[in-house]
Amino acid sequence: MTRVVYVIGSVPSTGASTQAMTSYLPEEIKWGHRFERLVTNQREDGKYLFDYTQFNNTVPVDTPPLSGEDLHKALIEQLEENGHDTSNETVV
Repeated sequence: MTRVVYVIGSVPSTGASTQAMTSYLPEEIKWGHRFERLVTNQREDGKYLFDYTQFNNTVPVDTPPLSGEDLHKALIEQLEENGHDTSNETVV
């Protein structure tokens, strides 16, 4: 099954909107990774530098090994094991 990602954003300096859409196969999705930064403004002349050699490269980030739903369930279970009544609470 293919996953489709649709991103809408704006350019802060101009306020112009931008859109992008792409699709990924399940084996291409990496949990706990983010895309490499492509843009830096560290040049002496103050201009932005785009490094397209990093395009599609990912780097690992500190991410729980569980999905958001599973992490929520584990937290509720931990609270209940410690004697907390979670029947009227929302844990986020």
